[in-house]
Amino acid sequence: MSAARVVEGLLHTRIVQVTLGKRKTLALDDQGRVFAFGWTAFGGLGVATGRDKVFAPMAVEALEGKRVVQISTGAYHTIALCRDGTCIGFGDNEQGQLELH
Repeated sequence: MSAARVVEGLLHTRIVQVTLGKRKTLALDDQGRVFAFGWTAFGGLGVATGRDKVFAPMAVEALEGKRVVQISTGAYHTIALCRDGTCIGFGDNEQGQLELH
């Protein structure tokens, strides 16, 4: 376990919400952009890196150009609520939690 410290990759970004899932963190800034870091399993970070871990916050590609107002994560999935009222989900859908068929 490490000591508490500043998340350097978000230091110059005004974060308005943070949400946590199983071994992952997503942060929403005041411009509606979402950043993710942690464990990439099941696609719950929304970033395609080819690696199983992301150690620095990365913009979530699936949400580029969207104005996100709220984010919520489960163990292996994430849902983003956009300003226009649409919900965008990514990650594990094994139990239908993303309503993808």
